[in-house]
Parts: sequence; C-alpha cells; structure tokens
Amino acid sequence: MRPVKISITLAASAFALLFSVNPLFSDVVWTASIASSPDPAVVCYGSSTDFWLEDEQFDITGLPDHECWTHGDQTTEYRWTVNGGAVEGNGSSATITSGNNGNVGAGNHSISFEGKTGYFICWTDEDDNQQYDGPHQVGWHSFGSKGFTVVKVASVSCSEVTSTTGTPGLAETVHVAIGEAGSTITITAASYPPDSWPSGTPSWSTSNPDGSSASGQTSVNARTDSAGASTVSASCGTSNAAIILKVIEVESLEPNIGEEIDDGDEDPDTRTFVVPAADTGVVTVNATPNPDVAEAMLLPDS
Repeated sequence: MRPVKISITLAASAFALLFSVNPLFSDVVWTASIASSPDPAVVCYGSSTDFWLEDEQFDITGLPDHECWTHGDQTTEYRWTVNGGAVEGNGSSATITSGNNGNVGAGNHSISFEGKTGYFICWTDEDDNQQYDGPHQVGWHSFGSKGFTVVKVASVSCSEVTSTTGTPGLAETVHVAIGEAGSTITITAASYPPDSWPSGTPSWSTSNPDGSSASGQTSVNARTDSAGASTVSASCGTSNAAIILKVIEVESLEPNIGEEIDDGDEDPDTRTFVVPAADTGVVTVNATPNPDVAEAMLLPDS
C-alpha cells in the first residue's frame, strides 16, 4: 500500500507544542470491503473459496497540526477467523477449502478480517529538517465479516426410494417396468443446506433424454424404454449420492407343463403350448425378468 500524505501550512514551533501535548490520534478511519471468488460465495463441498480485502482506505482525524502522516505495509498486520475462531490465519487474503480447514463443512459460515497498523506523523523543524514521530499503533481493527455457503448433495430420490450414499445397494434401488418408446422417470437431487446449489450444479452422471447435459438441473429424466440396470448419481464437488435404476422387461414365459408348437405367426413374442387336460386344471407359468430381480422386489402390478 502506498503511503498517504496530507500537507497543510503551519508554524513549526506551534506544531512542536501541540504535538508534545497530545501525540495520539483521536479517531482512525480504516475501512475495506471483503471480496470473494466466486461471488456470491457459494461453493460445493471440497472446493475452495478465495477472500481478500479490497478498496482499503486509511485516514486519521483529530490530529494536532502537522504537515503529513504516513502509513505503510511495514507496520501492518492482518488476521482472519472463520466461524468466530474455529479456523484462524494471517494475511489480508484467505483461501478456505471445505473439508480441509477445521470445521468448515457443508453449511453456512462466516469469515471476518481484522488488522493492526502503525503510522508516523511528520513535520519540518525550525532548521528546515523533516522530523517524524512514531510509529503509533492502531489495532486490532475489525473490517467486518462476509458469509459463505458450502453445499453438498444430501440425497437423490426416485419414486419412493431415497439415497443418501454414493455407493447404493438394494435399499437404494428403484424397480420400474419397461415403458413405451420415449418413456422416462424423474430422479431428483436435494442439497444441504436446502435449495442452495452453486451455479451449474449438481452434476449428473447421465444426460437428458435428448442427449443434452443435465448439469445445473435439480432433476433429470432417465429413460425407461429399454431394459437394464444403471446407476444415476448427482455430485457437487467431492460430495455425491447415487441411486440404482432397474428397468425390467419380461424376457420369457414358460409353462410348467405342455409342449410348444408352431403357431405360424412368425412373432417371437407369442408362443403356443399344447397342455394336456389335468384333474386340477392348474398350469403354472414362470416369467423370467430382465434384468434379474428378486420376486419380492417386483412391482405389485408386474
């Protein structure tokens, strides 16, 4: 910071008298704003946020008559704290990385800056020599605080299934019957703190049905017109949650008795069996799903 100089007209002897009586300032005006990148300071878990002081102004009012005062970096110190002292550091700038700086996890936080400095008063004596007095100390002086938010993926949900883990299992699996061409199902991500996604998040492991990126959307539509199993995850920084989507089709139907005959329609999806009459009149037909799924997990109307 360049020294600041204020000049006035005065008599040297008058200054010496006044200065010897009251060498201290009456009021220090030292201001700065706290800037951040990104701004607003909303970031994903595991990401960094940079803070620094800008537009710094220093002034002293109520000094005795003098020719100038100087204030410079050599006598200036800064410090900052997060959440009232959970994390502390030095300097007029700070880089906070969630998960690495003490208690800075997902949630709403606050960073505050303070500074202390020294200044010199100068005048010209009767022999026309420049004289200085100081340094006089100022501090610790508060520059205020700035809030910031660290966001993580709290969960992903589909139908009545909710997952809070990045390694889903059976409890985080959605089973859905295969649909017509173009059919979809919606998967939604929730953040913590709620409704506080940074711009462009969450990121999804799947695209929209039209092939476009789903990043920045809180929900994505996954296609259900093709049988198979897939894992769909949402992420924000190093946090993520995932859900397994199983789209099920009936791969085959087989009666427990009878003999298949050619029905002549050349349609592989229709088969004809001749079943002998039985006293019970009961024929059991077994369905084979694709992909494989436990019977207990089948949908009620499947």
